[in-house]
Amino acid sequence: MVSEKLEEEITNLWGGKDPEFSAPFSGVSTMKQALFLEKQINISKNSLRQILMKIPTYLMHVQARKKFPRRKYNALGFGLLVEVCVVEI
Repeated sequence: MVSEKLEEEITNLWGGKDPEFSAPFSGVSTMKQALFLEKQINISKNSLRQILMKIPTYLMHVQARKKFPRRKYNALGFGLLVEVCVVEI
C-alpha cells in the first residue's frame, strides 16, 4: 500500500510539475527506473501502475489491448474456409 503523500508526489512528477525530473508523461517501466535513480523511490510496477491508472490523461493514452479470445477452427487445406455467396442470375 502506498501512502497518499507518495501517491501525490508521483502524480505530480508524472504530470511534469518538476522540470528537473527526466521522465514526465512516460510509461510504467521508464517511470519506475527514473523514480529510483533520481528520487530514490523504490516502488513496485503494480503499485505504480495503479497510481498512474487514477490519472485521466494517462488513461487516454494507454494503448488498447490487442489480444482477445478468437474462435478456433480446423482447416484441411487452402481455401476451405472461404464463404461464398451464390446469387441466382
